[in-house]
Amino acid sequence: MSSSKQESSSKRVSSSGQKTPTAKSYHHGDLRTALVKAAREVLLETGAGKLSLRAVARHAGVSHAAAYYHFEDKTSLIAAVAIDAFEELNHATKAAYEQGGSLLERSKAMFAAYINFALEHPQAFRIMFLPELRSDAVRTDVETAGRQGHEFTVSVIQQLQQADQVVKDDPERIAISLWAMLHGLATLMIDGPLYRNAKTQQGRETLIQTATDHLLHGILHTANMPEELSE
Repeated sequence: MSSSKQESSSKRVSSSGQKTPTAKSYHHGDLRTALVKAAREVLLETGAGKLSLRAVARHAGVSHAAAYYHFEDKTSLIAAVAIDAFEELNHATKAAYEQGGSLLERSKAMFAAYINFALEHPQAFRIMFLPELRSDAVRTDVETAGRQGHEFTVSVIQQLQQADQVVKDDPERIAISLWAMLHGLATLMIDGPLYRNAKTQQGRETLIQTATDHLLHGILHTANMPEELSE
């Protein structure tokens, strides 16, 4: 879109009395990012069921037509939200792992970061794994974003194996098993019977601590396993 069109769009928003912060972002060529941010905010207010391009455009303070310039339909918008959330999750888990400590302590911090992200951003977490994002039209970009986090987990498993901390199984298979368990626990705490445990900080931390301990015990090399678990 040309700068003149951007400027006219910005002026239309201002003259209508709607919110103008996003119009300013649009003027600088960043409307797509602003719309994804607005979609995340709409999700918090209404949930995925009422997410639409029209609602997101209204929330961002731009025209419906301006939103369609960047997203052809609701599915493409949802895909962009999922990619944004995956990138945020990947950053959170990497940051947790890089904080320091032993390899096992850093791994536990990374696992906890995955669950905490899900608990802090439940609507976005649900969006990331919607069945409609498995369609050929959108799956490549979404799965690429998700794959980046998985590949980092594989690299962590490989580091643990090189340090003779965990079993010498296929790191890809170990990473998938860990992901399945972490995702299952996060889902149970958001939408399942464990939601009560997530209501208090103490309950949440206790469950995450116990779960991450057991996850690591499940892949520890026998030589590193506590005596009570090696019997």
